[in-house]
Amino acid sequence: MRKNILVDIKSIIPLYTQGYVTGIGRSTYELLKAIHEMDLPFDVTLFSQNTRGTTARAEFPKFKYLHFYCPDRPFFRKISNRLKLKHRFVGYDVYHLPNNTQQQPETFDRAIYTIHDLAICKYPEMWGVAGNSRYFDELRDNLRNCRGVITCSESSRRDIVDFSGVEPSKVSVIPWGVNRETFKPTFDDTVLKKYDMAPGYFFSSSCNHPRKNTPVLLKAYTSYLHRGGKRQLVLLNPLEDDIAGYRDLTDAHRLVTLRGVTDHDLAVLYSFAHCSFVLSSFEGFGLPVVESLACGTQVISTRNTSLPEAGGDVVVYLDEADEHLLCDKIIEVDGVEKQELLDEEILKAHLRKFTWGKCAESYVEYYKQIVGLP
Repeated sequence: MRKNILVDIKSIIPLYTQGYVTGIGRSTYELLKAIHEMDLPFDVTLFSQNTRGTTARAEFPKFKYLHFYCPDRPFFRKISNRLKLKHRFVGYDVYHLPNNTQQQPETFDRAIYTIHDLAICKYPEMWGVAGNSRYFDELRDNLRNCRGVITCSESSRRDIVDFSGVEPSKVSVIPWGVNRETFKPTFDDTVLKKYDMAPGYFFSSSCNHPRKNTPVLLKAYTSYLHRGGKRQLVLLNPLEDDIAGYRDLTDAHRLVTLRGVTDHDLAVLYSFAHCSFVLSSFEGFGLPVVESLACGTQVISTRNTSLPEAGGDVVVYLDEADEHLLCDKIIEVDGVEKQELLDEEILKAHLRKFTWGKCAESYVEYYKQIVGLP
């Protein structure tokens, strides 16, 4: 009988209900697409739970499906786990939870987690768990008791080991990829016309959390304008509190804010930018770094956590997210032609490290090892 890998697809459901996914949902979706293209020595079953169902079946016809038509709430998950309903229905050999949560499996000896980062430990107030020792005790216990853990960077592996106390050998590092069919130099003028923008702006696609340091970028950009700068700044999904004091720049169309763009539009936004910014204080991987580079646009980033792994020797780094250092760097790159900001050969070699095909192959090898296949 063939082995069966059950994969929880909770994080990609917004793709079918809202039309797009970001972060963990994006990585899980791209991973499944790449695995779906492979000739597998085991079966894959996708699990979802909600009252609306999912249209993933049409996109992944080679996979099997298990869907529970009930609310995805703790009470219903607890009942399901107690009765071991998922195992009763599909008899899985491994249950993979790639959602970066401490979601409880039915049984730990068959469970593996993908933990993309432990930002929740550094910023517990943003997830409403500050002071909740029980939450972190459960997360620590889950990491200790599960069959294995996968993460996307050496930085995240160190965080997981330090937090949980598990042996480093229990945590496998498999870097994410970048979809080169979508994220490539894409110059669609209709997108810029739609957003009333001109080419050559500064761009940041990662603005939706305080750790992204958008206020630092806005202060540095304001100083850049005061020193004679002319380029627009385009922010994707910024927090309203971060941009509240910059209505004058918005009204003057120096600051442009966008929300919920498609992947195609995102590739265009990267491609037409003079450079992009990823100034986060904490990242598990740094997907916007490799997406921007894949679109041919240099990145200014901070040298911390996993970002040097994503950016390698290609990206321009700041040692910290400091508005004065950043303003000086903005002025410096502003005066350089875009094509001179990147070394094409170094860039190509760097991007070869990050493909979803390589990521999928590593996951399949990991699954085979866990279930005892040669």
